[in-house]
Amino acid sequence: GVPIRAHRPSCTGVTVITAVNDGASPAYPVLRIDGPVANPAIEQVNTGSILTLDATLQAGEYLLIDTRTRAVLLMGTSPRRTWVRAGSLWPLLLPGSNELAYRGSALPGAPGQPSLLTVTWRDTSL
Repeated sequence: GVPIRAHRPSCTGVTVITAVNDGASPAYPVLRIDGPVANPAIEQVNTGSILTLDATLQAGEYLLIDTRTRAVLLMGTSPRRTWVRAGSLWPLLLPGSNELAYRGSALPGAPGQPSLLTVTWRDTSL
């Protein structure tokens, strides 16, 4: 798959993007969230699974989330698996078209600064 980027708009706090898995089996996306954002969540709209993080990322900070290994890394190196909210479901990209919704709250003092979600994956086959 081609990297897909979704900005969190500062007005509504929700962005929906479409990711197409051209493979024959589910793909495990890698998610990158760039701050500033509080309590970001990624919903796989097709399945209803929602991954929510009890975290605050400042401007210049990012979080890498590997849905295959379930690694959650602040700045790509520091483990933060404990930030995953209990009951969260890890999103997969089913074969075909998938809608992902990205939500998050603006930080106090930075209401006009959008956050960024980048989704990357490899099309998969059985």
